[in-house]
Amino acid sequence: MNNISIFLISILLLVGCDSVEPEMKPTWPIAETKEFNVSLTLPENTSLKLSELTVSSLFTNENQLVNGEGSVELFDDNAMELVYATNAEGDIVLMNIVNPMTTVEVILDSKTTAQSLAMIHPWVMNLSVEARQEAFDEIALLPEFNAYHDLIVQGINSGEINPLASDVIVEAIGDFQHSLLSRIEVEIAPLVMEIDNNAINLTNKSSSMAYSLQLYDENNKEFGDPYLVDGLTKRFYLGERLVIL
Repeated sequence: MNNISIFLISILLLVGCDSVEPEMKPTWPIAETKEFNVSLTLPENTSLKLSELTVSSLFTNENQLVNGEGSVELFDDNAMELVYATNAEGDIVLMNIVNPMTTVEVILDSKTTAQSLAMIHPWVMNLSVEARQEAFDEIALLPEFNAYHDLIVQGINSGEINPLASDVIVEAIGDFQHSLLSRIEVEIAPLVMEIDNNAINLTNKSSSMAYSLQLYDENNKEFGDPYLVDGLTKRFYLGERLVIL
């Protein structure tokens, strides 16, 4: 994975669907950050050495390790962020996706790497921070996880320069994600509009997104004021179905 890929993954994990107040311009506050300790554990029987690795985040670039430990800066906020370790060639060896608000120390090992790789998928963008955290934890409990994790360990121990980008690992990630998503059923009630003379009734006004509704007359002129439809915080349950409330 190159630096551009890492940046895009970080943005993917940080993006969420929040409600937008009507007639308000978005403001971008200065990001507050906080330093976290990072502890790395390599798989058994690996030729890699912790002294050859560095740790990075969106705000930290290749910090050195001392006895398998280092530090990174993360948002001091409720968000899911990527922390990763790279080898001398700049390729990712270990990673973890963490929420700074619920994290005391960042752990990077083969298990967190397998969980994180499974989370790098477009379906994650439709989940709230809480749902992403729950998904991350539940992934390791799925019956297919152990075999998938073993393949990730083999990839890390393979000695390849870019161990997580080999064909075997990419195929393993795809197979596991397919298995994961096959367990999920999404239910989103559609927006229903009923017009009775001059009265307009909206049903199921909340969905997985926030958007603005504007009516127009036969002359394509705005009819009435725009109506803001708020998005809902999305929760889910892995197993039989994924339900977005």
